[in-house]
Amino acid sequence: MNKFSAQECTLRDYLGNLASSLPEGDQSFLFESRLFPALPNTLQTANIEVRKTYHFIGDSCRIDVLNFIAPRDTYTCLALAILAVIFRPDLPELTIQLTSPGSQVKWIHFGYSGKTPRSALTYLTVPHSFEYRRRDLDEHPWTQRRIPDNGWPDFLLKYSGPAAHDHWEDRDTIQGFGNDDASVLLAELLLNLGSTNNDRLMVRLETVFSPAYRGVSALSPEVRLHLPGSESWPG
Repeated sequence: MNKFSAQECTLRDYLGNLASSLPEGDQSFLFESRLFPALPNTLQTANIEVRKTYHFIGDSCRIDVLNFIAPRDTYTCLALAILAVIFRPDLPELTIQLTSPGSQVKWIHFGYSGKTPRSALTYLTVPHSFEYRRRDLDEHPWTQRRIPDNGWPDFLLKYSGPAAHDHWEDRDTIQGFGNDDASVLLAELLLNLGSTNNDRLMVRLETVFSPAYRGVSALSPEVRLHLPGSESWPG
């Protein structure tokens, strides 16, 4: 049970110490369940802003776009929150409240059941560890990786209130991020983006309509992750 209020529980308060312990260079770092502190079910941050835009393919296919902007250390803490959900069985889901007045998305909700079914339906795997090593980022970060269809991160855009079909433009909640493979893939990207050695100010995760540059699941909007100073931030 969550005994804390969202106002008392910020990303940095709970995960800042772990974030500051990560290596600054290219040394590897092993994430295991014992490293993550106990977290409440709701955290908040004023340092992530998400704005919604869209563009069209041809004259009829609308592509929604989620634009994130955050400082480096906040992207790092978000990555750690995702990994905490994957590695801590006592934290099956987590909600992050975005309190920035400029954010059109107000909630990010993600979870993990603790086990993942593989190709054999009765064969389940449980996360053990993740060895992270910093990588340089391209604008489209996963063009050289072979990722299965269920391995792309989810950024499902939803409305938090009733009658969602009447509030399409008011969707204010992101439901993420898929299974453990997809979640760890995204967490690795956020750690790289938040690294002090990263020089790239924006990465782009394209939809299934751009297969060579794909970065999200089939039902997800396009996602752009910006750092302060990004010239393509729609501010």
